[in-house]
Amino acid sequence: AVRAQILLCNWLLLVLLTSRYGCGTTRVECGESYNRASVTVSDYQLRWSFMPRFLLHLPSVLGTFLAYLMSVSAALGVLNMAPVYYLDGEWALPHFVNHLMGGAPAAVKLTACRLAQGSCSALLAINMLLGLALLI
Repeated sequence: AVRAQILLCNWLLLVLLTSRYGCGTTRVECGESYNRASVTVSDYQLRWSFMPRFLLHLPSVLGTFLAYLMSVSAALGVLNMAPVYYLDGEWALPHFVNHLMGGAPAAVKLTACRLAQGSCSALLAINMLLGLALLI
């Protein structure tokens, strides 16, 4: 699972450990002997020694937080466009139906909108009730 390569470069022994599982990161450790417990692998290096050590991991933590925030925002945007009463999809559905069924009579378009909004509202309500029932 872990592949080790030993390279001799400018009279310095480099041990290159490549992981074949997980995220597949590559770690380079220098020196003849090293203690793995004392090695911290990071993308960044502190310039001053008085700065706290947690700043080394701040970019990766911030990146993960922003990725989760983007995912939640996109999910809320998709949910908001669902053709459900009191959401933005309620107002977007008649335009979509008008584009889809351009030559149909207005009564048919209105019936299609009401049927789609009613069924999607019922599905969302059932989904929320089942989710709440699983919490209890």
